[in-house]
Amino acid sequence: MKRYILALLVVLADQLSKRYVEENVPVNAARPVIGDSLRVLHLRNYGSAMGLFQGRNRTHIALALAGLGGALSGFFAAERRGGKGLYPLSFALLVGGGLGNLISRLRCKYVTDFIQIRTKTLRNLPVFNIADIAVVLGSALFAAAEAGRGGREFLKRKK
Repeated sequence: MKRYILALLVVLADQLSKRYVEENVPVNAARPVIGDSLRVLHLRNYGSAMGLFQGRNRTHIALALAGLGGALSGFFAAERRGGKGLYPLSFALLVGGGLGNLISRLRCKYVTDFIQIRTKTLRNLPVFNIADIAVVLGSALFAAAEAGRGGREFLKRKK
């Protein structure tokens, strides 16, 4: 049950934060949060990660559905196997993040990105959103589970 709640919380946080930015920050405008290091920069991303492949909304929706299908498959497989380790958490984050960006693409034909981190040496990092954070974190946790003992345990059949 916790997995479902986490996935739902990711979707809600993502959609509410995007709506807030869409309604309160003009497109291409920035608002400082912590000086110039953390800013809200309202961008419309018609592409995929880091703005690649602009203007291919149908392709992005198809790929999102395929990725979401894989994440959901893992989500339910982890549940059937007892839901231990990093797998349930990683799949919940992947599902929540995937759904968040998919909803945006279906609703607007683009994804609202708005979190910008800048340092003295890294000035051109990609602008992202909460769904992106969930997908990256979910992917990292899945990789960690696979790299460790968890990967072998997940693949074992329940007896």
